[in-house]
Amino acid sequence: MSQSDEEGFQKVSAKQAGHGVMWSYITFVTGKVMVFISTVILARLLTPEDFGLVGLASVMAGYLGTLHTFGVGEAFIQSKFGSEESANATFVLSVASGILLFLISVIITPLVVMFFREPQIRVIFPVLAFTFVLTGVTTIHDALLVKELKFQKRLFPTFVQYISKGITSIVLALMGFGAWAIVWGVIIGTFAKSITLMIVSPWKPTRAWDSKVTRDIFKFGNQMVLQNVFGALEDNIDYLIVGRRLGTTDLGLYSVGYRTPELAIISLPSVVSSVAYPAYAKLQDSLVELQNSVRKTVQLISWVSIPAGVGLAMISSAFILTFYTEKWAAAIPVMQLLSLYAMFYTLSYNFGDAYKAMGRPDILNKISISTIVFVILALWIGSYYGIVGVAWAHLLRVVALLGIQIVIVSRILDIPSRDILNAIFKPALCAALMALVMWGISWLLQGSSNLLILISQLVGGLLSYIAASFLLNRETTRYIIRLGLKMVGGSKTTGELTSP
Repeated sequence: MSQSDEEGFQKVSAKQAGHGVMWSYITFVTGKVMVFISTVILARLLTPEDFGLVGLASVMAGYLGTLHTFGVGEAFIQSKFGSEESANATFVLSVASGILLFLISVIITPLVVMFFREPQIRVIFPVLAFTFVLTGVTTIHDALLVKELKFQKRLFPTFVQYISKGITSIVLALMGFGAWAIVWGVIIGTFAKSITLMIVSPWKPTRAWDSKVTRDIFKFGNQMVLQNVFGALEDNIDYLIVGRRLGTTDLGLYSVGYRTPELAIISLPSVVSSVAYPAYAKLQDSLVELQNSVRKTVQLISWVSIPAGVGLAMISSAFILTFYTEKWAAAIPVMQLLSLYAMFYTLSYNFGDAYKAMGRPDILNKISISTIVFVILALWIGSYYGIVGVAWAHLLRVVALLGIQIVIVSRILDIPSRDILNAIFKPALCAALMALVMWGISWLLQGSSNLLILISQLVGGLLSYIAASFLLNRETTRYIIRLGLKMVGGSKTTGELTSP
C-alpha cells in the first residue's frame, strides 16, 4: 500500500469511526431509554417474584448464550478480508449453533428446575431459549454492518426490538400474564429485530465455500466462546447464587437494583466496543496507533462512567422511591453499591477489544481462569449477608480485578500503568467534588418530595461535575468536546481523533 493510499484509508477509517461512535451512542441511548420506561411500568404492574422467575430462566439462558454462534460473528469482524466464503461459513455455523443450543435447552430443563427448586420455570426456560434460533439466522447480517462500520443502519433494528418488547410486555402485564409478560416481550422483540436486520442488511447465502476459511473462523471463534463463557460466568454468577440461595423475591429485588447501573453504565463500554473493536482490528498491524487508541478509549470511558457511577450511587434512594415506589425500597442499597461496581467494571472493559484485535483472545481466557474461583468464593460468602452482601462482594472483587487488568494491559501493549491511572485520576477527583455537592443537596432538602430531591441532585451534580472538570481537567474536557463535535461532523484525520 502506497503512502497516499494509506493516508486515504486513515481518513476514511477515522471518519467512519467518528460516525460509528455517534450512531452507536444514539442506538444506545434510544434503546436504554425505552428499556428504562418499560421496566418502570412493569415494576409497578408486576411483583419482585415475577421479575425473579424470569431472572432465573434468563441467567441459565444467558450461560448457554455464551456458546451461541461459537463466536463466529466476532471472528468474521476480526478477519482482515471479507469474502463470500467467510460470510457463508459464519451464517452456517451461527444457524447450526442456534438450533443446537435450543435443543440442549429443552433437554436440560428438568435439571434447571431441580437446581433452582422452582417448577414454574419448566416452560419459561425453553421458550426463552428459542431466541437462540432467531438470532442465529441474522448473526451474519449484523456482523456485516459492524465490519463495514455502518452503525447508523443498526439503529432501526434495535429501536424495533426494544419498542416491540416494551409494548408487548406492558400490554400482557395489564392483561394479567405476570412473568409471562416479560417472556413474550423478549420473544417478540427478538423476532422483530431479526426481521428488520434482514431488511436493512439484505445479505443472502451463496454456494461459495472454503474449508480453510471455515476452519479459521471456527478456530478464532472457539477462543471467543471460551472468553464469553468465563465472562458470563463471572458477570452473572451473582444472579445464579442469589436465585439458588435467596429465592425469587430477593432475585427480583436484586435485579431491579442492578438494572439501572446496567442500563446507564455497564452498557456504555459495549457501545464503545462496537466501534472500538473493528477500529482496533484495522490498527492491529500498528502498535503505536493501537496504543494511542486504547489510551483515548480509557480517557473517554473514565470521563463518562466515573461521574455516572458516583452520581447513580448518590441518587439511588430518591430514584428507587420515585420510579419504583416503596415496594422496591429494599433494592436501594443494592443499587448504591452496584453503581460503584459498574463504574469500576467499565474502566477496564475495553482492554479486551485490543487483545481480540491483535488476534489474542486467549489473554482474556487466561485472566478469567485465574480469577473465576475468587469471584465465586467472594459472592458465595457475600450471599450469607443477603443481597446487600452480594453487592458488597461484587464491588470489592471488581476493584481488585481492575488493578490486575491495568498491570496486564501495560505489559501486553507496552503502555505505562501511570498513563492509565492518570486518565482515571482527574475524573475521579471531579466526581468526588460532585458527590459532596449532591450529598449537601439531599441534606438541605430532607423531608421534601423524592422527585424534587432527585431533580435537584441531578442538576446540581451535573453542573458541579462540569465546573470541576473545567477547573481541574480542562485539557481533557476540551478534547472530549472537540471529539464529540468531530463525531457529529465526521472527522477527516486520524490525528484529530487520537490527540488532545
